[in-house]
Amino acid sequence: MERHRATFVIGLLAAVTFWGCAQNGSTPSAQQRIRTLEEELASLQQQANSLRKELKEAKAERERLLAEVQQLRPLIGELDQVKQWLAQRTHERDSALTQLQQLRKSLRELVQQLEILATDQPANNSQARLSP
Repeated sequence: MERHRATFVIGLLAAVTFWGCAQNGSTPSAQQRIRTLEEELASLQQQANSLRKELKEAKAERERLLAEVQQLRPLIGELDQVKQWLAQRTHERDSALTQLQQLRKSLRELVQQLEILATDQPANNSQARLSP
C-alpha cells in the first residue's frame, strides 16, 4: 500500500507540475510580456542592422580617406621642397634689399658730397679767375 501511495503522490505532483507549466504561458500577462519581449527583440535587431550599415559606410569612408592620404603623401614632400626653395629665395631677396639700401645710402652720401663740392667749386673758381 505504501508503494501505491508513493506512486500516487509522485503522479499527482507530476500532474500538478504539468498543469502549472501549461498555465504559465497562457495567462494574459505572460502573453503580453512575450509580445513586449518580441517587440524589444525586433527593435534591437533593427538597431543592429542599422549599426551594421553605419559600420559598413564608416569602413568605406575610412578606405576612401586612406586612399586620398596615399595620393597626398608625395605632394607633402614636394610642398616641403617648395617651402625650402621659398625660404632661400626670401633670404636672397632680403639680402639683396639690404645691399640695395646700403647702395642707396652710399649714393645719397656721394650726391651730398658732390653738391657740397659743386657749391664750393664756383666760389673757388671765381676767386681763382680774379686773382691772375
